[in-house]
Amino acid sequence: MLKFLAFDYMLTQFKDWHKEVAADSELFTDLSRLSVLKLLFFASAPKSENDQTDLLDLFDNFHALPYGPVESDIYNTIKGDLLPNYRVRERGITIKNSEPDYHELESDIKNRIDTEIKELKGANKNLILKSAFDLVEITHQWESWKSAFGFAQFLGKQSYEMTPDSIKKDRNKFFGS
Repeated sequence: MLKFLAFDYMLTQFKDWHKEVAADSELFTDLSRLSVLKLLFFASAPKSENDQTDLLDLFDNFHALPYGPVESDIYNTIKGDLLPNYRVRERGITIKNSEPDYHELESDIKNRIDTEIKELKGANKNLILKSAFDLVEITHQWESWKSAFGFAQFLGKQSYEMTPDSIKKDRNKFFGS
């Protein structure tokens, strides 16, 4: 439950970020499921070679799929429409509750999410505005995804686990331009 509430909180932070940088005609609710899953990966991963912080202890079930890394527990939660404040669909987001309450989420977790999103904005402030397929292309630059997906293909599978350690050790922490 903690992971799902933390992701829901992260979506609220993405919504605020989007509002900061988007034109009035661009809506947060237009973000797709694919987009938010890629943004989750970027927010969870270390932002630089020397970065000692990340969210991979919380979001710890990433798999390499053809369209990049996917946190499987979060994907299943989205598919089951189990988030308390958002409905994330293939082509957009519906806000179920415009004033979400995160009192059950520990302040430490909220602070960590806030910090990681602030660092992600520092890496690429306009990342939140990229199309889903632009985000996919950016994830395809990560060695941790390339290795895991290559192994999946070798095994004749469509996905393979990306360990938190492999993501942390990835030399190519790329967030687009």
